[in-house]
Parts: sequence; C-alpha cells; structure tokens
Amino acid sequence: AFIEKWINNYPKKYLDYKSPREDFWMANLNLKFSKMEIIFIKRFQ
Repeated sequence: AFIEKWINNYPKKYLDYKSPREDFWMANLNLKFSKMEIIFIKRFQ
C-alpha cells in the first residue's frame, strides 16, 4: 500500500523511464527514508 502511494506521487512520464530494478531500488530507498522521517517526527513531538 505504501509503495503504491509512493508510485502515485510520481508523474507517469518519470516512471516510464525507469526499469523495474530501479523502481524496486527507489521504493526500497524511499521506505528507509520514510522510517527515518517517522523516527525524526516522533523525537520532536
């Protein structure tokens, strides 16, 4: 569900230029950043 949301945030044109491997890598990277953001937000509440 999260990755679907992430993909939907990008223009279709941008996704069309990426290979499935790059999509997977970017989704993985984005998941790591989202976890860091959650930790960061919790710390400063």
